[in-house]
Amino acid sequence: MAGHKAPKRHPRGGFQPGPAQLALEAMIRERLSAVIAAERGAHRLTQEELAERAGIHVTTIGKIERGRQVPSLALFALLAKALACSPVDLLCRILPEEPSAYEDRAVALVRGFLAADRAKLVPVLEAIAGLHSRP
Repeated sequence: MAGHKAPKRHPRGGFQPGPAQLALEAMIRERLSAVIAAERGAHRLTQEELAERAGIHVTTIGKIERGRQVPSLALFALLAKALACSPVDLLCRILPEEPSAYEDRAVALVRGFLAADRAKLVPVLEAIAGLHSRP
């Protein structure tokens, strides 16, 4: 393939991650620590309580919240369960958001309106957002 570079071999075998993978891993590590800490806080749990619910050691929670450790998939699933959510929901909060087809369609519809009509949509959208954010 023209323009395609082969991955570099790691000295101990295997391949070195490329810049895109390294950047994504750093972003995930940073967001994961923030999301876990925020979810724990929202549930009014101490690190010790979360660790107990997940069946792991409290130092592991500390390492994850400080960005020093990225959990395995099994540990990630245990944390999600301890935080009363699905692993998918937790993962969606960590990964970068990409617009959905609905978002793209909504933006296209709004762009089709005249500016004056768009201004009338704002209170309607705010009201819908307010209904969505209610407990």
